[in-house]
Amino acid sequence: LADEVFELFSAPADASAAPLRLNAALVAGGDVVRFALGNQRAAYLADQDQDEVYELFSAPLAGGAVLELSGALIANGDVLEFALTPDGRSAVFLADKLVDGRTEFFRVPLDGSAPPLALDPSPNADEVMNHWISPDGARLLFTQRVVIPPFRHVERLFALALVGSLAKVQLAEAHPERDPYSFGMGSSFLALQFTPDGQRALYTDRVDGKDGDEEVYLNCVRVDGSPAPLLLSRGWTD
Repeated sequence: LADEVFELFSAPADASAAPLRLNAALVAGGDVVRFALGNQRAAYLADQDQDEVYELFSAPLAGGAVLELSGALIANGDVLEFALTPDGRSAVFLADKLVDGRTEFFRVPLDGSAPPLALDPSPNADEVMNHWISPDGARLLFTQRVVIPPFRHVERLFALALVGSLAKVQLAEAHPERDPYSFGMGSSFLALQFTPDGQRALYTDRVDGKDGDEEVYLNCVRVDGSPAPLLLSRGWTD
């Protein structure tokens, strides 16, 4: 509708009707920056009400009233990422909602029938790197970078319960650096994939070498944290 203004529309696949705008009116400078399709509703991330303040919204796929899902944000707070649960009824979003600069995960139903629920019982300021929802929608797995002064860091893999009582379990830690005192070297998680039953996760992590090479590990871990991760394979890349 306006040049360089990105909005969200729905339209029938057979082009039998004109596109229908789903998002509410955007403030000057506002854009829809991401969306996902749920069960009868679309969720989207936008600076809809205030330029450069990103919040989570949902709207019926057939058009209708837009709901603001992320709730009140602390000054300078933003919703950074979101993903939908497999049933398409809820969103899990990452935001510095309560404390500026401290990102936390929250769960909220797309129909707005309940306020956002904080998922992490022990939030801190460590940087969240990536996240995945299990196929059964029962757990959220995420990696977090922990800074170890003066210049080292380590990445850890955690699981958060999405149903039942809230619980946080550390599942794994990226393989340690071979020389922890060499500046510029590090280790991190690369990719993660759940098994079809959602009870285990396969993941890769890597360690930097001195000459630009990397050692890559393939591992398997149960998402409930028992037992310890199992190393399946390892190799080198140039």
